[in-house]
Amino acid sequence: MKKLFFITAIASVALASCVKNEVAPTAMQQNEITFAAPVVGPQTKVNGEIGATYNTGESFDVWCVHNTTDISDTWGGTAYFSDVKATYDAGLGGWTLSPKYYWPATGKLSFVALSPSLANTTAYDHANGFQITTAWSQGANQDAIIDLMYSEPTFDCEKASFVNADNDNDDDSGNYKFNGVDINFKHALSYIVFKVKTTADYSATTKFRLNTITLSGIYTTGTFNQKAVDPWTEDTSGATGTYVAYTNSTGLDFGTSAVNAPAAATKEIILLPQELIAGQQKITVNYQISTDGGTTYINQVQEVDLKNATVAAWEMGKKYTYNLSIGMTEIIFDPAVTYWTEEAGGDITF
Repeated sequence: MKKLFFITAIASVALASCVKNEVAPTAMQQNEITFAAPVVGPQTKVNGEIGATYNTGESFDVWCVHNTTDISDTWGGTAYFSDVKATYDAGLGGWTLSPKYYWPATGKLSFVALSPSLANTTAYDHANGFQITTAWSQGANQDAIIDLMYSEPTFDCEKASFVNADNDNDDDSGNYKFNGVDINFKHALSYIVFKVKTTADYSATTKFRLNTITLSGIYTTGTFNQKAVDPWTEDTSGATGTYVAYTNSTGLDFGTSAVNAPAAATKEIILLPQELIAGQQKITVNYQISTDGGTTYINQVQEVDLKNATVAAWEMGKKYTYNLSIGMTEIIFDPAVTYWTEEAGGDITF
């Protein structure tokens, strides 16, 4: 097993608390526990973000504890519910629980969540956070589309399902605006994207087209312990995956200006954090070049060991943009003249 160090900046806990807002259209709406659109924390090394807005088609699991007084920063108390799915309610404009749960008349609730809704995680506890002790599989062959995320606790919440647009008793239209319990998700995996360009401005008749970018030898399974020094432990003895990071049957034209190579079939390449090992994880680039201005093309294949890049490991919560620079060596001739071969001309007698 190889372990990945958890960066201190990511490990630092950002704690949230609830504010009591008791303005509500109906008693039922006021009493039901609901959630606002979750916030997805920004990634580092960002060149554009994935998942900054939580997808309304996604669901997440919620754990909740009850306390009679504020607990501020330590998870504990009486379990109110555990591992309950929250899904988007278009009529409400927020996420509701199934089955539904309601605010207690006294005391305060604290919440923590895991996305997407999963079955293979242990209950949340303050010492370890979330744990996935059965091997998590991130899939392969273009199926790496799960953005595993977790939240820190939202502490000491009271009845807070609806407020007005400006937190007053009306918003001029008489409509109430949804504002349920806040959830702030962090990314637990690594996000890989690519840009492609040429290393120089070649002759006008030289054209380049990108066809595929493939990642191979990628570790796909591991276990997760949120608050461990090394949260992810990848299974280096298990099967590895091959991911098509980009594909285009007609080719993506590129030149000296870097061009985004969007993920294949709109599926983002979100991978298990892992150490990059010489000879293990590789990138294969299939591209074409034309020397007649784009009339005919010849195929080119380049394979590179990812360990040769500057990144030593993919770490959780980070986005890595690889800049692929494709160059050509000019054809130069070094003419040489073969010596005359000496031959006897023969004797001529007059």
